[in-house]
Amino acid sequence: MKLNDYKEQMNQVKRLGFPDERLSTAFEQVKDDYDAIILDCGPNLNILTLNAINAANAMIIPVPPALLDLASFCTFCATMNKQLEDSDKLKSLEFFRVLITKHPKNGTADKISNMMIREFGSYIMQKYIVHSAEIELAASKFSSIFELPPSSKKTYKRAIESMNSVFDEILDAMKTIWDKQAVTKVEKLEVENV
Repeated sequence: MKLNDYKEQMNQVKRLGFPDERLSTAFEQVKDDYDAIILDCGPNLNILTLNAINAANAMIIPVPPALLDLASFCTFCATMNKQLEDSDKLKSLEFFRVLITKHPKNGTADKISNMMIREFGSYIMQKYIVHSAEIELAASKFSSIFELPPSSKKTYKRAIESMNSVFDEILDAMKTIWDKQAVTKVEKLEVENV
């Protein structure tokens, strides 16, 4: 991948800007054309993920309630913080939440979820995605649960309710961000007109 070729990228800085800021620069050109631009990054911290972080004003990180996944999340956050410590990027996020996902609804997962809530407080989303055979089936077919016919009505209903409750919470958060952005725009216009 060309973004990972350091020598090639340093030759392109004058024309395209720094490699980890290119997506942000591109979004500046089109941001007024969209209500939201959603990026789904892999669970690693590479140049593509850094581009997404630099371009984002909101971030949701999915974490299953399992010790290994929690440890991986903590390591990811520490590395991300180290990468961005000289940047004001983390301070400019309007929304940062951890989404508990693949929750099997058992005692061990409940204990880990409660530990996450104690440690991360209001950064944990209130709703979570349940572990579901229907969701796994959809993922294995590179599809969403909404696109496939249910294989089990009960399991499908539980998965859909879980997904919809998370989506509603995300949409409410986005509406709050949009409201703040609208107020800021109005305030800027009022200052300009004075």
